[in-house]
Amino acid sequence: FNGDTAAANALDDYEEGTWTASVYWNGGNTTGSYAHTTTTTGYYTKIGDLCQFSVYLDPNSYNSGSDCVIVGVSPPFTTQLRQGVIPSFYSGQGNYGGWLGTSYNSVFARINSNGNFSIGVGAQDGGSGYYGHKSGTTAASGYLTGIYKITS
Repeated sequence: FNGDTAAANALDDYEEGTWTASVYWNGGNTTGSYAHTTTTTGYYTKIGDLCQFSVYLDPNSYNSGSDCVIVGVSPPFTTQLRQGVIPSFYSGQGNYGGWLGTSYNSVFARINSNGNFSIGVGAQDGGSGYYGHKSGTTAASGYLTGIYKITS
């Protein structure tokens, strides 16, 4: 860095690669519980205690086109709690003990109390719930991407 060799200004760590993300999901209505786990490959870049990541999620395929509600996705490194991340979805529907309407005013993700990414959908017609695929609707899929602080 322009000849600056001070230890305090050195990069602590740089790493990039893939990780096997566990996707925790339920085949029907949920309030946060899950009965199934599927794995998928995600991509990350870690610089010091920050991690940028991206993982493709395809709840339509996890339960062969039937109902699938994702309640968590494991991160590549241990997270610090109470952080947000960014989902970007092609389609899908929300569920929290029942299916929400299909008019969304927000899609959000956060790090839950288990240290996993938790993806939510807020419906214009009321309520919010976990992101997923409802049987008989447009195949739900999309990306979960973001930057979060790693617990050292």
